[in-house]
Amino acid sequence: MKRRDLPDEADWRTPPVKLTGEPLTLTLNVDARAGAVRVQVLGDDGKALPGFSYADAAPVNTDAVAASLRWKQPLSALRGQTVRLEFALRNARLFGFELQR
Repeated sequence: MKRRDLPDEADWRTPPVKLTGEPLTLTLNVDARAGAVRVQVLGDDGKALPGFSYADAAPVNTDAVAASLRWKQPLSALRGQTVRLEFALRNARLFGFELQR
C-alpha cells in the first residue's frame, strides 16, 4: 500500500484482472463513516479509463458489508478488457471487495 503524506489517506491498486461475465458489479466491505473510499478503473497505461475515474463515481461513505459502486457507465462496458482497480481511502477502512461476474 502506498502511503500519502497524511496517515489517514492511502492508495492501493489491484493486480491486473480480466473482466468477464454478466453482470459485472463491484461491492466493498468498508467502514467509511468518517471519510470516503473512491475507486477508479485503470487501463494498461495506468490511467483512468474514460467514464471510470474517481470523478465518475460517487464516493462510498458508509459502513457496509456490500456497498455498491457505480460509475457513469456500467462496469460491463469494459467486458473482455484487462484492467486494474485503484482505491483511494480517506479516514476509511477497506476490509475487502468483490468483483462479481
